[in-house]
Amino acid sequence: MNGEDFLDLCRARRSAREFLPVALDALQVATLLECAKSIPYASSRKGWDVVAIVDAFAISEAADAVDRAAQRWAGRIREDLRCEWTSYSRNFSSFRGAAAVFATVFRPSPGLAAMVDGPDAWAEAFDRENHIKSISNATMALCLAATSLGLAACPMTGPLLAREDLESILHLPRGRELAAFVAVGYPAKDEPSTGAP
Repeated sequence: MNGEDFLDLCRARRSAREFLPVALDALQVATLLECAKSIPYASSRKGWDVVAIVDAFAISEAADAVDRAAQRWAGRIREDLRCEWTSYSRNFSSFRGAAAVFATVFRPSPGLAAMVDGPDAWAEAFDRENHIKSISNATMALCLAATSLGLAACPMTGPLLAREDLESILHLPRGRELAAFVAVGYPAKDEPSTGAP
């Protein structure tokens, strides 16, 4: 692939929140996972992973948990913004119709913080951000890989309103935290290219 081909791939990328009810095959899922996991990672420390969820019941259960969390938050939103919140928060569970949801997860672990003398909030934040930056790389690789397969992918952090519930539903190992969802599938309608997700 040359630079122009890659630029075309980037331009073709779509974020979708509505998907056709068409499953992905095992090869597509494996390819997407391999692409996401092949990226470089910060500080040569791979304290993160990408998990594929393809079971429709688990995806629906996760979306229900996000809807419940958004409803709980509605009571904390300023009264003059509650209608806007209702409209905005619907996006958080739009992964419900996706063929697959890829969850990026990480294990907070000390790097710089273990080297400094005594507790240091800045060093702890630095270590945490290293994992988040690596996950961002994995998310972009996943989105571009989806595009190359004729799929749409939508990175999402709104579901984190229900982070603890989602970690339980996904049976994440103890000590792992959910960082984001990437909904993947065949788009139900044409979406604008390379716009805001």
